[in-house]
Amino acid sequence: MDVADLRARNAANEQKLISMDTRMSAIEAWQRQMDIFNARRDEQFKALTDSFSLLNKKIDDLNGTLKWAVKVILGAMLAAVVAFMVKGGFHIPG
Repeated sequence: MDVADLRARNAANEQKLISMDTRMSAIEAWQRQMDIFNARRDEQFKALTDSFSLLNKKIDDLNGTLKWAVKVILGAMLAAVVAFMVKGGFHIPG
């Protein structure tokens, strides 16, 4: 092997190394961008999950209030029917 051949091979290897370094830098930049994107997405999902949990709690509270209101209304209707009966409201004159 002569010196010129070794120099040519060395230059070719240096070009490959530079090319690989550029590609590696691009891959590392892409990986950082993906890490940032995934972190943002995880935070968005966490906020969405928290929002749904809060919404479920509010719906449960509303459901309890509605049950209480229905019981009060039914109790009042029953009391009205009993009061009507006590006053002789079902008496049919004959």
